Amino acid sequence: IQKNQVLISHSLLNEYKKAVDASAIVSKTNQKGIITYVNDEFCKISGFSNDELIGKSHNIIRHPNTPKATFKNLWETIKAKNIWKGVIQNQKKDGSSYYVNSTIVPMLDEKGNIKEFMSIRSDVTELINKEKKIQEQTTDELTNLPNRIKLSEVIEISKGSMKLAIISLDDINNIDNFYGKEHTDSLIKEVALKLKTLSEIQQTELYRISSDEFALFSKSGLPYDQFIKMCESINEYFSFNNFKISNDEFHVPLTIGVASGEKNLFINAERARYNAQEQDKALVSYDNILDVENSFEENRKWVTKIKEAIRNNKIAVFAQPIVPNGHIKEEKYECLVRLIDPEGKVVSPFYFLDIAKQAHLYISITKIIIEKSFKYFSKTDAVFSINLTIEDILNYDIVTFLTDSMKKYDVAEQLVLEIVESEGIENFDDVSSFIQDMKALGCKIAIDDFGTGYSNFEYLMKLDTDFVKIDGSLIKNIDHDETAQVVVGLIRDFAKKLNLKVIAEYVHNQSVLNKVKELDIEYSQGYYLGEPKIIE
Repeated sequence: IQKNQVLISHSLLNEYKKAVDASAIVSKTNQKGIITYVNDEFCKISGFSNDELIGKSHNIIRHPNTPKATFKNLWETIKAKNIWKGVIQNQKKDGSSYYVNSTIVPMLDEKGNIKEFMSIRSDVTELINKEKKIQEQTTDELTNLPNRIKLSEVIEISKGSMKLAIISLDDINNIDNFYGKEHTDSLIKEVALKLKTLSEIQQTELYRISSDEFALFSKSGLPYDQFIKMCESINEYFSFNNFKISNDEFHVPLTIGVASGEKNLFINAERARYNAQEQDKALVSYDNILDVENSFEENRKWVTKIKEAIRNNKIAVFAQPIVPNGHIKEEKYECLVRLIDPEGKVVSPFYFLDIAKQAHLYISITKIIIEKSFKYFSKTDAVFSINLTIEDILNYDIVTFLTDSMKKYDVAEQLVLEIVESEGIENFDDVSSFIQDMKALGCKIAIDDFGTGYSNFEYLMKLDTDFVKIDGSLIKNIDHDETAQVVVGLIRDFAKKLNLKVIAEYVHNQSVLNKVKELDIEYSQGYYLGEPKIIE
């Protein structure tokens, strides 16, 4: 019976050996690591034959990328008669690599001494390669920082109160356009290093989430106010320090949006950053969620209103008279945009025009104003004006529509184009070229809102204009504000020397009108002389 049991046990051991040999990569070495046995799977994956392996040191398949510390730990473990487990990168005969999940077992004799080592491995090359691919997809190639995808994953699996700051590099696109990609890439690397240095003391993680944005994430016990202080100190550093690339120094201003909480963390931080840019602030925290939410909800409602107004022909043109101060009888009007809401209320552009720009609806509104005003005044002899921003002038689509509409309605001789000067005129060549093209078609040019913002008498000298409209902030108190009288007098004198006509805006009572006439200003405009009225 005992003999039969031994035979059965021996038979089972052979079956186990067959099963292991068929499904795993197996090798045995002596105490010095010299190979004494390999199975077919070992030969198949390594590319070596049995004869090439037996009697050789096991380091014949060692890959140079595998750290020496790994093998040191391996040998210390198995020589202490313990089992070692781990993933090792090996090298095939042809030089290519493969990965195996290894279990190395010290085989002991009856006295407990190590007789040999057996290694049982499984091929995990495909799994490792997939992990590498995923890792590459979640790592920014330029800075080697984790990217937006990785940040989203981390936020999704994190619990508790989290803190997130989204950092925008405001001028990076301008630097890229002027200095080129190589300079910009070097600068971004330096910025990443500095951000990492300034933030890692607070146990925060740095990510690069787009070409000009980084993110700082904290899920530690760092209080929110300290997280904000850290962001403020980062902003302060970037405000007072430049980065040197080659022989050039660059100032990199930041805009930071900060948020905390468990839900909508990324969205809230983005909104805070957007809000900071809108308000021209360096940092905005999403502390008062209700206010920001209300602001975005209000904007969303306005976008819907504007779209409905465009669709339902509720973007209206109102015309306000511009009255000669002398004895000349001349019909002259300025066309103004208004929105008619569903209740029939007339809405000022103050409430919707900026939102229309953000929602990319501004061009549609501008075209409506051009179309409606041109169509109406083409049936009259009156002179009329429309407002154009520098943005409009530099927009090929709007300029093409404008010139085509002039020809379509034959209104160039009646038309005055009012350039809204408060935005600043930096593209003198482009603006000057536009003015020459428009004047060649027969229309006249006015500089609007002169006297505030970026006002510059150089504009009047360089640009071939016909009218100057003095901003209402200077006119509304001119009857008793001596400073305003001096400034307006200077503008009038300068304009007259250039043969420009002057228009005073915001004439709201007889006293102001009297002073405007006394200053020998040619035209007046304001509610006292005529309110804007809708044209059909």
